[in-house]
Amino acid sequence: MDMTFDGDGINRMAAKIVDKVRRDAQPALDRLSATCKGRTVDEVAPKFEAVLSDHGMTMDTAEIERMAAVIARGDRVILQAKAA
Repeated sequence: MDMTFDGDGINRMAAKIVDKVRRDAQPALDRLSATCKGRTVDEVAPKFEAVLSDHGMTMDTAEIERMAAVIARGDRVILQAKAA
């Protein structure tokens, strides 16, 4: 049996999956931003990490803390797919 590899098809499928996760997680991040403005990074970081985890995502500690600082400042975190 011969098999062919459709790299473009796999990339399109992966992009759809990433977009769905982003659309599902963005409202949760927006709620977090609304409720955590003015809190400390130490308070926000575990909440941010929990939102990521709930949507099957992870980030390293430094990035979590950086995003927590953005949220604590009252700014919105917008998820975007990273270009390959």
